[in-house]
Amino acid sequence: MRSVKIFAAAVAVSGLATGLLITPAQAATGYDRCPANHMCLFSGLNGTGTIAAYTSGSQDTSEQGITKAPSGWNRTTSQWCAYEGGSYRGIATQVHPAGRKGNDPSWNIHPVYSIKKKSGNCVPS
Repeated sequence: MRSVKIFAAAVAVSGLATGLLITPAQAATGYDRCPANHMCLFSGLNGTGTIAAYTSGSQDTSEQGITKAPSGWNRTTSQWCAYEGGSYRGIATQVHPAGRKGNDPSWNIHPVYSIKKKSGNCVPS
């Protein structure tokens, strides 16, 4: 038993002597918080603030903490429609697929209250 304790102590000391530091992984920040295969909206510019990640959409994005969404990232292969009104009503903005991310001034001017994958044209319901 004593030899096991001595071995463990020796390993610990050798790790310190070689400069080995073990640190926890850091959480993703900004746009990197958006999971693969999701359409993400952010409440702040440049992927900051509250994030909401969608696979099919939402009739009321305020339920996910999003009203104005000045930035977003479409990590899907689909086009999406973002609407100024709830239940897919009001001014609609088309969001193109495959890695498009950035700030969208129109989302900051017109609140986003609903979003869904595009099927046909982005016209209000």
